[in-house]
Amino acid sequence: MKKFCVKCGAELSEDAEFCSKCGNKIESSKSGTGKKKVLPFVIGGGIGALVLVVVLVVVLLGSGTGGNDPKSVALEYCNAQYSGDADKVIDLMLPDEYDMLQKYKYLESFKKGIKENKPNKYTCEYEKKERLTGDDLDEVKSYLSEYVTDLSNVSEVYSVRINITEDDKNGYANIFVIKYGNKYYVDIYQSLFSFAKSNSSR
Repeated sequence: MKKFCVKCGAELSEDAEFCSKCGNKIESSKSGTGKKKVLPFVIGGGIGALVLVVVLVVVLLGSGTGGNDPKSVALEYCNAQYSGDADKVIDLMLPDEYDMLQKYKYLESFKKGIKENKPNKYTCEYEKKERLTGDDLDEVKSYLSEYVTDLSNVSEVYSVRINITEDDKNGYANIFVIKYGNKYYVDIYQSLFSFAKSNSSR
């Protein structure tokens, strides 16, 4: 059976770990844990909604600037993603995953994908943020443990909702912002975008 990237739709080879077009990490169907990965936030959008798991690159601690608060980091990330500013996207991302894309040599294709896939027009507007606690925080940290080498650097986790318009689509993003060390960064694997194609009301 053919495999396709959930982010850009490109056809994938059977053993692909990342999409060669956009850099998206491909989840393996051969999980040894048997655990189904269900994120703690459910994305809606009605009929025709398309949920895109945005897998983005992150910077080494000390290499990227990150940001000083969850709201501004989420908005800057959204605007950088949609304007095609790959360097800014990279600058706002968590540590450790940058190493992963370097290791698998997908950094350049990731940057190219951001630059080439920007929409003709877009808006990103902040709606709200929520600091995760309890079971939601534990679940996010369990995912983080798969790609963050030192969880002791993670002190806060937020879900920031951004309302988005992109060409003829309305949607929103739950952008996960992590306080890592003394700065805030966007978590690549758990930031979700949802769009419902519509030319009328949301």
